[in-house]
Amino acid sequence: MLQKLFPNWKNLTIVRYSLPLVALEDFFLKPFILRYQKSAPSHIILVLSSIENLKPLYFLKAFCTRPFRRNRLKAFLYTYKNISEKEIPLLKPLFVFYESQIIAYLKKRIFYGGILFPYIEKGFLSKELLFQENFINLLVKLVKFIFEIHEKGILLGDTKYNNFYYDEKEGFKLFDLDGIKFLERRPSKEERLKDLSSLTMTLEWDGLKKARDLIFDTYATLMKNISPHDKDFYLYCIEKKRQKRLKKLKNTYFVNTK
Repeated sequence: MLQKLFPNWKNLTIVRYSLPLVALEDFFLKPFILRYQKSAPSHIILVLSSIENLKPLYFLKAFCTRPFRRNRLKAFLYTYKNISEKEIPLLKPLFVFYESQIIAYLKKRIFYGGILFPYIEKGFLSKELLFQENFINLLVKLVKFIFEIHEKGILLGDTKYNNFYYDEKEGFKLFDLDGIKFLERRPSKEERLKDLSSLTMTLEWDGLKKARDLIFDTYATLMKNISPHDKDFYLYCIEKKRQKRLKKLKNTYFVNTK
């Protein structure tokens, strides 16, 4: 039950999005099977499943208490509001909840809040899709989607391909809003190419070697002032992202083998 993670749940600030009008007790007091998926310094991701049939029901992003860091839940609410106002498609959470990190720290609580989504089994871009026949067309659509976001004065920051959700009828939707930056102007071509470099690096890392040419050439057809000379900067950004990932993996291996 979520009460174990958030014992102060009755006093949390709660913002509903697509949550049906049911009692919050159903989420905080109902027993679930919690399965760890992955983590980062700022958060942990859990899948909540039914104890009756083990069916996954919800996806929880729980944020770790770090009292002198920004409140990432408040940042999410701000970003979600602004993205929605710009009519960019998003995956809606069920609800967002949080308390003061200082209070959580003083009370020795591990987590200060979280974001609860319905569990989505299909739709996120995955490694298994990379080598399917229609993936190239899908990637072209994704580059166009990112271009439209850039045109609205937004940089995504983290464009890893598995951060995007795709539906054949509704198209692409954003999921991970961490790292998004709002500008009072359209991004420069250097900012755009840097934004694309994470997408390219992760695709190449997982085996799609032609990603860099396809992404650059597709984006260049959409933004006319990008020339072949700009590709050097784009390739530099990709390599920088790749070296950063290699360093992170090396450090992880070092820690795990101590």
